[in-house]
Amino acid sequence: MTSVQVRHLVLAEVDLGGRRDLAIASAAVGPTIKGPRPWVEGLDETSFSLATGWQADLPNRVGQQATTRIVDALMHTGHFSIVGPQGTDVQMQLICAGADGCSALVGRGVTALMITNIPYIDATEHVVGRDVLGQMAKTFTIKDEDGDEITLVTTSNEVVAREYYLVQRVTMTLTYTIHDTTDGQILVSRTFTDAAEAETLIGRRLYSESNENSSAPAAGSLVGRRVSGGDNMGYRDERIYLMRSAPSLLTLFDGLIGEMTAKIATQLAPTWRSSTVALMDIKPKSQESKAAEHAASKGEYRRAFDFYSLLWQREHLLGAGYNAAILLEAMGDLDQALSLMDEVYRFSSSVQAYTALLRIQEAKSQHEKAERQISGEIVDDGQSVMMTQYMIAE
Repeated sequence: MTSVQVRHLVLAEVDLGGRRDLAIASAAVGPTIKGPRPWVEGLDETSFSLATGWQADLPNRVGQQATTRIVDALMHTGHFSIVGPQGTDVQMQLICAGADGCSALVGRGVTALMITNIPYIDATEHVVGRDVLGQMAKTFTIKDEDGDEITLVTTSNEVVAREYYLVQRVTMTLTYTIHDTTDGQILVSRTFTDAAEAETLIGRRLYSESNENSSAPAAGSLVGRRVSGGDNMGYRDERIYLMRSAPSLLTLFDGLIGEMTAKIATQLAPTWRSSTVALMDIKPKSQESKAAEHAASKGEYRRAFDFYSLLWQREHLLGAGYNAAILLEAMGDLDQALSLMDEVYRFSSSVQAYTALLRIQEAKSQHEKAERQISGEIVDDGQSVMMTQYMIAE
């Protein structure tokens, strides 16, 4: 089945009333944030201990990363003209001191000020052990009633090793507020809280029936014996993760920041979103339909539209009209796509055409709202956008 890519302009969640000149202050991190313990202990008397992945300057680095990510995300929308922290933080110092810091921003054409706070970050680190099962064979020799020896082999799943993982989990809260620079009015305020977790294999304990029969230990490995419930097994510990310090927790925080800033961008700016729409299969296939399908599969939408449009005008094939309308949508002509799909639906009463008609209608409405949002017009939930109601024909 052939599919095409359609792209629609989607309304931002927050209407800033056309304020597109935005000053962004550096993210402020809470002053009372404390990290985890400096040493992560191993388990079962292993040597798999290591220093924490929380560096002393990690809170500051999280704030810097959040600032960079927010500026980049909003710049890449193409919607805002940005005054970065270098030009904003000085004015923020005046504002925090009770002075008039906004007039300088207004003088530069800035209409909105974005303030970001990270009041809470936390991290935990611990080591967990997990048994590794393997199929073990055991051989028994018994005698039958005639005194002849019989060898039996049985297999069972037994613990052959134990793996040790460092589990790191971080939690973070980020809040942003946008103010009007002329009167200080809060235009929007949002808060995000999320967590992320990662595991790192740091070591492995290998069991064997006797130390004498086991292979020589690697340099730095520990050997010993496990005695439990009558089981007397030798073991050898192997260190897999060779660094003395755990992986930096900044990587996990950076992942959370990336997800949060991506959401911020979609909240504040209209965005283009792509989706895949399947074309309707036409049977039996004619030379024109084959050529149209081939052109659409190669991304030659205008050529494919010409073939399907010809078939629709000449034979009024449902699939031809439907596909021609979808291709108009893919080329960005929502008015003509809506008009043609309406014609196809009224001719055929096809439920598939009706569903596509409503989808294109909604996409057109969203596109018009987003354009008015970009221009600074008030968006009143589509009340001023003409909507045509379609009913399924009985």
